[in-house]
Amino acid sequence: MKMKIKAIKTCCALLGVATVLTASNALATIGTITLTEDYGNANSGGAFTAVTTGGLGTFDTFCLAENVLFHPGTTYNYSTSSTIEPSGTSIAIGTAYLYSQFRLGTLAGYTYGSAASANALQAAIWWLQGQNFGADNTFVTLAETALGLNDSTITGADTGVAGGVVYAINLTGPGGYAQPQLGFTAAVPEPSTVVAGALLLLPFGVSTVRILRKNKMS
Repeated sequence: MKMKIKAIKTCCALLGVATVLTASNALATIGTITLTEDYGNANSGGAFTAVTTGGLGTFDTFCLAENVLFHPGTTYNYSTSSTIEPSGTSIAIGTAYLYSQFRLGTLAGYTYGSAASANALQAAIWWLQGQNFGADNTFVTLAETALGLNDSTITGADTGVAGGVVYAINLTGPGGYAQPQLGFTAAVPEPSTVVAGALLLLPFGVSTVRILRKNKMS
């Protein structure tokens, strides 16, 4: 029975360690990525891509620069950064807000699986990034309202968004740079939050140990 009690304590300790280790540095990831254009038309102001990566998982994303191409189905090398390459520009605060909401599944007015929504969101992102195919549309207005900004300030460099980190996925291949994409890593609990959660579980752990001790004595 002592072994069972020890096993429970060990399990709780490992759970706490695992929670802390999930806080990875999204801006230091490298690997390979394959993109497939699912919705939209990049030549008419919109695109939506599904990507499979080594290191970041599989998710849906949008393009950051309209003058750099990628070929669907091709596997590229990638690195993640707060800087978009090859332009050397930053992700706009409006872009970070819209994409984080998209990835969290909470983007108001966006219909998931809709080419029209994908085109509109891509157009908003391109406008926020100063691209020619961009459009100051309802998604831009949504971001401005949510953040309390305007057309002049919404394009400023992102300094962090609630709910996670938005970053650039910079692609390279045999021909040099390919179309950079958006990436997002959801926020993980702060150490203080983890400790608070562990404290909440203490009564459960104590009760379990008491039950095991009673079983041993009976």
